[in-house]
Amino acid sequence: MLPKSVPSAVPQPKTLASKITLTSSLTSLLQPQNPRTWILFTVLFIQILLLCNLHSFPSSIPPPLSPIPAATDTDTDTDTITTTVHHSTRTLDQCGSGKVFVYDLPQTFNNEILLHCDNLNPWSSRCDALSNDAFGRSAAALAGIVPEDLLPAWHWTDQFVTEIIFHNRLINHKCRVMEPESATAFYMPFYAGLAVGKYLWFNSTAEERDRHCDMMLQWIQDQPFFKRSNGWDHFISMGRITWDFRRSKDKDWGSSCLYKPGIRNVTRLLIFTRRSIFDCMVAGSIPVFFWRRTAYLQYEWFLPVEPESYSVFIDRNAVKNGTLTVKNVLEKFTKEEVRKMREKVIEYIPRLVYANTKQGLDGVEDAFDVAIEGVFKRIKEQEQPQFHKWK
Repeated sequence: MLPKSVPSAVPQPKTLASKITLTSSLTSLLQPQNPRTWILFTVLFIQILLLCNLHSFPSSIPPPLSPIPAATDTDTDTDTITTTVHHSTRTLDQCGSGKVFVYDLPQTFNNEILLHCDNLNPWSSRCDALSNDAFGRSAAALAGIVPEDLLPAWHWTDQFVTEIIFHNRLINHKCRVMEPESATAFYMPFYAGLAVGKYLWFNSTAEERDRHCDMMLQWIQDQPFFKRSNGWDHFISMGRITWDFRRSKDKDWGSSCLYKPGIRNVTRLLIFTRRSIFDCMVAGSIPVFFWRRTAYLQYEWFLPVEPESYSVFIDRNAVKNGTLTVKNVLEKFTKEEVRKMREKVIEYIPRLVYANTKQGLDGVEDAFDVAIEGVFKRIKEQEQPQFHKWK
């Protein structure tokens, strides 16, 4: 499962325009005439702590909505891509986990969907949400709330845009190769979530909801490297929650894409289904869980290995039968324990969001980097003799 980008109701950091001091930031935030609540102050303070300790992000001016360049040798961005690939061959240690090949899918599966952004939603256009490489419009409305130096770093980012973000990052990835023979993993840039979105509502037929997925699987299953592995070394990003692709019966909700035989062995990266947890952590708060599957067992790629280092677990059954109370459990933590847990949460925030840069960040892993590393590890695990592969 994938972490979402910061949802449409919450702007997402993109770059750090310049260094600031905590003193000046707090002074600007705590003016008496500022009507904002102390909760908002706390959230912004934690974000400033994070941003002050990260490398500067490259700033950019949001471009107009445009299709993503096709992954071909004759593409208009070939010079840039070739330079990146050659650089990776000179620094092989950067690609020790593996190399990725990006399929040049027919445009109907990605760019054509993007070009029809005004027709992806039955109620309104999606063009604004998909602009700026899918990071959305600049959050200019936060002027006066966010410190002026940080305002360019915030955008209104929709939670259903990871397919575009992954496609952009992978065609510019330092470990992307143009020859499939040298690839460890194969990326299928199919915008499954955008394709099915407008068919999830009203009276669309099961055939309409499955049409793009069926066509894509028919195409990919004819490719020699898919046939070679039966899809085990292939992966796809799907920009909606899992239930939007798990229709069991024709009359039920969503597409049945994840139940199709051709996608069974493919690694699928979907967005988080537990949004409130990660909104909490991105704000710098310590999460409290009442069920281990809520986070510990689902998001191992993105969260610290030791659950107690960043979160509190309270058995829900103990709360129900009166053995424990939430208040009593939380009151047992010392200020020093809380400080260390909060520092761990802040340390992991970059792994829960997507940086608005096509080349990635030096020395900082964001959600995209963590997911790709997880894909490489999963593929290597599947190559082990003890790994059971179904036919």
